[in-house]
Amino acid sequence: MPSLAWPRGITRSAACRLATRAHDCQSASQQAITIQSLFILISMWIESIALRIRLILLGLLLIAQLAESATITTSCATDSRLVAPCFAVHGRLNSWNGTPTYRIWVLGTKRVLGVSEGRFGPNGYELLPREIPQPTSFDTEYFGDFTVCPFEPEQPKKMRLVCVSAVNHLRIVDRK
Repeated sequence: MPSLAWPRGITRSAACRLATRAHDCQSASQQAITIQSLFILISMWIESIALRIRLILLGLLLIAQLAESATITTSCATDSRLVAPCFAVHGRLNSWNGTPTYRIWVLGTKRVLGVSEGRFGPNGYELLPREIPQPTSFDTEYFGDFTVCPFEPEQPKKMRLVCVSAVNHLRIVDRK
């Protein structure tokens, strides 16, 4: 067993001087070592608790980051409810009062595509790609090349519900 050092400020001779009888010298020395052992155990216990707290906080931080990245990882292009392949349109996305809130007017046509949020709402993906600033407002228009994926077949004079899987060449314009 390794020899323990005396607590700071107490030496063996000082402990013996404090004792009134000779046999008390041995017991005073043992008491000093016992107190020192107790201090060592308490400091080890405190260090252990501090380490556990650090590990718990690190674990919680890791779990929070994993949960954030795992919630929305796929594109709507992989949705099983799609009825046709995705395609690109050049258009203007803006917010409307009613359902669906977000609609894309395909430039040069009378065609309007509705970004589905109800019946074909997002299932593990974002409603709009991250390139489009959130939240959108009624006073802002987004022009660009949108990659849309249809949930319904094409029908004349009917808004087709789609999801937006990507956007390129985004230009943001405030309505006046």
